[in-house]
Amino acid sequence: MIVADHCASSAGKTSLPVDLYHIPMLIFAPGGQVEPGVVDMLCSQIDFAPTLLGLLGGDYESRFFGRDVLAPESAALPPRAYIANYQNLGLFDGERLAVLGPQRVKTVFDHTPNGEVKSGYETENAVKLIERAIAAYQTANELFARGAYSENKQ
Repeated sequence: MIVADHCASSAGKTSLPVDLYHIPMLIFAPGGQVEPGVVDMLCSQIDFAPTLLGLLGGDYESRFFGRDVLAPESAALPPRAYIANYQNLGLFDGERLAVLGPQRVKTVFDHTPNGEVKSGYETENAVKLIERAIAAYQTANELFARGAYSENKQ
């Protein structure tokens, strides 16, 4: 598996430019071990490990928030990508980006088909996306704080 990181100019910005977070992943499997193909599902780096483990087969216990993007059931789940920088946490659903910032600042950016980005927080869909973002990041924080990700989980 060969994976990149976010684009160089995305780190250190106070906003989260979605277009700079397109992260390629290439699975090299000579000899037909993996069928050639392209995954165009919205996903993020947290999905890489579950996808690789899914390709390797076998049962395993997982604490991943990510999903195996090649598993059939993943196509039925809501699209989402988690992106972040040193100041902001984001949840992108393919159309809107919810950004959770310092001082409890919450913003939603609508990404229009022509590439225009508008900010707002007025619609019911924007509120729901903010709530999904808060729930995801708060759950991860609480599990970490309880030691759920340590060797000696409590």
